[in-house]
Parts: sequence; structure tokens; C-alpha cells
Amino acid sequence: KTKKMLMNFVFICFCFLIISSYSVSSLCPSSGYYCEDDLTSPVLCPKGSFCVLGKNTPTLCPAGTYNPVTGSTPMLSCLPCPAGSYCPEGSIQPKPCLPGTKSATTQLKSKDDCQSCPQGSFCLGGESTTSGLCPKGYYCPASTEFATQFPCPKGTYNPSTGGSSIGDCEPCSSGKSCLFEGMVEEYECPEGYKCDGNSVEPIPCEPGTYNPSQDQTTCLACPSGFYCLGGGSTTSGVCSPGYYC
Repeated sequence: KTKKMLMNFVFICFCFLIISSYSVSSLCPSSGYYCEDDLTSPVLCPKGSFCVLGKNTPTLCPAGTYNPVTGSTPMLSCLPCPAGSYCPEGSIQPKPCLPGTKSATTQLKSKDDCQSCPQGSFCLGGESTTSGLCPKGYYCPASTEFATQFPCPKGTYNPSTGGSSIGDCEPCSSGKSCLFEGMVEEYECPEGYKCDGNSVEPIPCEPGTYNPSQDQTTCLACPSGFYCLGGGSTTSGVCSPGYYC
């Protein structure tokens, strides 16, 4: 009698295992699906995750990886995040490093893992190296996002690439003019004007003076017998009869 009871118990256990196996395999016919408790059919594993046979929830791809396809299995699932990007947990696609940062390292987990762009260069974002040297007329401190973000101010210029601070912008020389932001060279100070190095724009010669030459810091006094209205490269005329100049 005991032997018969033992055989019946083994048979019941065996049947239970068969039924359980059939239930799991019928709901989740293969890896790449998951089976929610309240559903009667398998659900395709979503992007950004992978699914193990018989589990009732997807498993998110770990930080530093991504998965752009559905129905993934553990063996063919999460890809390493490429250089120039980062991948939080459950990423479907890599996220590019933000402008002003870069990364030559793979499998970054967050934007904070991206490196700050070094001074003297600019980083457009999403790249493994810097995007380029800072151009002439500009300066690029650390974390500069694009080439023309920081122009040299009016009254200065920068003839060289790779500028890293505003100190690389040179003051305009006496007798020269630096009218605009981002200048790479000084302008000639025109005739009829003076450029003393402290002013951004050329200054017209005052009335009673003139300037026949370029690149001057002062204007000449109008000679006796002539008058000068100002802003001219020559005297304005001879003193009229009945007047003295």
C-alpha cells in the first residue's frame, strides 16, 4: 500500500511538471517574449530591454548599453554604448554627449560621464574628439559649444587659432581700428580720422584740424590762412577776403 501511494505521488508530481512546462512554453514560445500574469498570450519584448524564457517582466538593458530592436534575447540583446554618447538604463538609442563635451570612451552611463571640451577647442557634441581648434578672432574656454561662441570684443583682435581666454584677444594698436567683434586683424585708420588706441572706432578730426595720412593717432592743426571744417584729409579752403584764419 505504501509503495502504491508513493508511485501515485510521483505520478502527480510528474504530471504537474509537464503541465507547468506546457503552460510556460505555450505562453512564451521562445526567448524574446515575456508573460504577464493577467495575459493569456506572450508579449514581444520591447526595445531597450531583453527577455528571458518564462519571466513575466522584461529586463532593462543595463546602463552603458542600448537595444534598438524588439524581441531580444539575453544572448543577442544590449549593445555597448559607442564613444561620443551615453546610455542610461533601458536606452533604446545612444544619447549624444551634450555640446561642450566629448568622450573617447565607450559604455558611458550618464551625461556626467562625458568630458568637458578642453580650452582652445570647441565641441559640437556627440563626438569622440574635439570638433576643431578655436578659429581666429575668437577664444574658446573649457566647455565651448561652437566655434563662434566667444568673439573677441570690439577694440581687440586675434590673429591666431586656438585662443583659450579673452586674454588672447590683443588690444588694437595706436593708429589702427578694430570696429567689430571677432576681428582677425586691425583695420587701417583712414585719412581725416585719428585712432588713439583707446577708441573702438576711428575718430573724425575735430574742426580746426585735418589729417592727410592713414594710421595716425592725432590730427594736424589747420595752417594759417586756411580753415578746416573737420573730418577731412585736406584743409577745407583758403580764408575768404575780409577774414583772417
